[in-house]
Amino acid sequence: MKITPRASSASSQAPPNIAAEDKKALEEAIARMVKSDAWKKMLDQREWVDLYMPAAEFTAFVKEEQTRVSALLTDGGRPRRPLSAACDVLPPLRG
Repeated sequence: MKITPRASSASSQAPPNIAAEDKKALEEAIARMVKSDAWKKMLDQREWVDLYMPAAEFTAFVKEEQTRVSALLTDGGRPRRPLSAACDVLPPLRG
């Protein structure tokens, strides 16, 4: 299995149908990698913030974020009015 880092987010992705043993091996490899001196050096060189979370913790985080963002974007089950619509009623800026 090839892991492809993404420069903008320093993430890796596996296919959704990954075998359980491959998933476990990938999780363990990444957990080892983020503890390595080489990884810490890259974080420093690229001024990245280390936001690594083990798979279970990351899954819970994503679910919580989906719930939080969904609540922000809806109001009583109705989509909120887009910000651009609110801007339509504001007077134009004079410059």
